[in-house]
Amino acid sequence: MIVAVIVTVGTTLGPDLFDIPAIQDDLREWRDADDFRYAVDYNDPAIQLVLPAGVDLTAKQAAYLKGWSLAREGARNSDEKVPDLLKELREIGAATPVDVTHIAISVEGRRRQPIHVDAIYPVQIHRTAPYSGTLVNITPEGGGDTLQMMFNFDEITPRARTTIDGDDVSGAPLKPGVPYFDKHTLTIEDGKEDEINIAMTGTRYAVSFKIRIDYRIGGQRRHQIIGYGERPFLVTPFNCVDPAPRDKRGNFVMAKDGRDIVMGHISYDHIWAYGRNGIESKKNTHWFEFEC
Repeated sequence: MIVAVIVTVGTTLGPDLFDIPAIQDDLREWRDADDFRYAVDYNDPAIQLVLPAGVDLTAKQAAYLKGWSLAREGARNSDEKVPDLLKELREIGAATPVDVTHIAISVEGRRRQPIHVDAIYPVQIHRTAPYSGTLVNITPEGGGDTLQMMFNFDEITPRARTTIDGDDVSGAPLKPGVPYFDKHTLTIEDGKEDEINIAMTGTRYAVSFKIRIDYRIGGQRRHQIIGYGERPFLVTPFNCVDPAPRDKRGNFVMAKDGRDIVMGHISYDHIWAYGRNGIESKKNTHWFEFEC
């Protein structure tokens, strides 16, 4: 009889007395300290990186680019050596041009309680002059994932903002909008994998940074700082020494014949880009025509 009463009270009042998901999370935290798992990478549409001054490609890397002819362009995304080359270049300090890249963070919840993300923003920010060493510029393909948010590194204190779509045809750049979390919510759920896509913009500085995620779980405020492995992320604007003219909307201005845009000029110690014979090491790289 006493046992029956205890069981009855426990089953009828249990949900009110105990927060079952919170208790389960306390137990899971003993086995898995991470509230969520994540994987992070640059989302590269092609090979487009900039090395700092005084750093150049190795002979092996240069030979690989020379052998990558225009005939192989269609198969480049399946070329297993491309990620290896990108990794090698980043390990010696290459930065990604900010107007052609975004960072993809895959997250998967490891708690029964929902994880409510309050803010995402860059931290440990260090700014220098735009990189001007070696530019590897193999034109990126269009398209890609939908960009949820953007960091504008021209701001003194960048934070996540909504994105305003650019235009690949007119050359109008992607622009930052209102603060992202003023308009959107973000929740990481147990066992579900989601991807956070963050675009970059910035016209003044090369920037190294990591990403901080502030979140709540069960009423507790926590945070996670994310880098590219143990390294910071690196982005840089093109070293543009003669900007191409743009109209009030930010579109490139067309030449008088209406066929091509009026080009600007960039300056680098070395430039690898497409030429008549495939990928070539360019001459006159301190006054090189470019959409900048």
